[in-house]
Amino acid sequence: MGNIDVGDVKTIFGRRLKQALIEKNVQQKTLADALKISDKTMSSYVHGNANPTLLGLAKIAKYLNISADFLLGLSNELKPLENIDDPIGEDILMIRRSYTSMPEHQRKAVLRLVQSITEDE
Repeated sequence: MGNIDVGDVKTIFGRRLKQALIEKNVQQKTLADALKISDKTMSSYVHGNANPTLLGLAKIAKYLNISADFLLGLSNELKPLENIDDPIGEDILMIRRSYTSMPEHQRKAVLRLVQSITEDE
């Protein structure tokens, strides 16, 4: 991985936070109040002048129900967090992880199996 400039991280985080606030229709002040931080601190995050602590990042992601990867610029998908309390969701995540690690021929076999099962219903 190449060198990452701290200024770039702050800028990316600020842009992504602003985008998430707009898309989730959440005011900066509302998020600041929920996180128990000052409006000034929240503004510094949004304008790329500062970044939260790891705990702060986790709280922001959880409140907005988005991935921290999105906020950090590691993913371009503004998607909801996976619900790990949902047993079916856990099964789906396990299946997804297994499927993505399989070679192509095994993926095709899994797809054929699933298709044959669902055709019988």
